[in-house]
Amino acid sequence: MSESVRIRCLDPNACLVPKNGRLGGYGIVHGILDRHGGKIEIQSEEGKGTRVVIILPAAAKKETTAVAPAKIVETKKSLRILIADDEPMIREVLEMYLSEDNHTVESAADGREALEKFKKGNYDIVLTDRSMPEMNGDELAVAVKQHRPNVPVVLLTGFGELMKADGEKPEGVDAIISKPFTLDSLRGALANL
Repeated sequence: MSESVRIRCLDPNACLVPKNGRLGGYGIVHGILDRHGGKIEIQSEEGKGTRVVIILPAAAKKETTAVAPAKIVETKKSLRILIADDEPMIREVLEMYLSEDNHTVESAADGREALEKFKKGNYDIVLTDRSMPEMNGDELAVAVKQHRPNVPVVLLTGFGELMKADGEKPEGVDAIISKPFTLDSLRGALANL
């Protein structure tokens, strides 16, 4: 890559500019690195290749005499959940996680498809990615609330921690889960709705 492109990739603010309504990969990487106190180094020679190095701090050792078992948060009932995410792998992981907890799950590849399914179905919760083509997660949340105000909408985003720290919660959104998510973070969000 050229030197100007390399410098742009190292600038978190430049990487946050949406392209075609979607955040670039480096913008997401910068968000994750910021949350974990990491940094990125890029070495490149145009026409020869590029090397990207991600540096994360080592975890601090904790002195403990006993390890407490992890707290498992489970929802009380089986829910009918609609997922909206344009990444097939994310949809697949969400479907797998939620199905393991005996929830009925349907998914859509973008906000418009999700809204059409929502209008025809009877869902207890909507989980939506924020950056999607056609209709983003913020727009979907507003549309869901216009049709059924009592249905909770959970926003999945790589900028969840930053949004929470800034007190940002888009209209129609009831909860925010940061990507990358875990089964426990999903269970916790669902249990608290």
